[in-house]
Amino acid sequence: MDIVTETRLLYAKLVEESQTLFDVLSQAECVRHDCFILPPTLAEQESATAEFIPV
Repeated sequence: MDIVTETRLLYAKLVEESQTLFDVLSQAECVRHDCFILPPTLAEQESATAEFIPV
C-alpha cells in the first residue's frame, strides 16, 4: 500500500472515530463545567511566543 492510500485510510478512520466521539459526548450528561475568561489578545501578538495562562 502506498503512502497516499494509507494516509487516506487513516484520515477516514480519524474522521469516523471523531464523529463517534462527538455523538457520544453530545448525548452525555454534563456533570460539571468550569469557564475561564481569557485575556484579550491584539492581532499582532497572535504570532508572538505563546503565554501560559494559569488555571
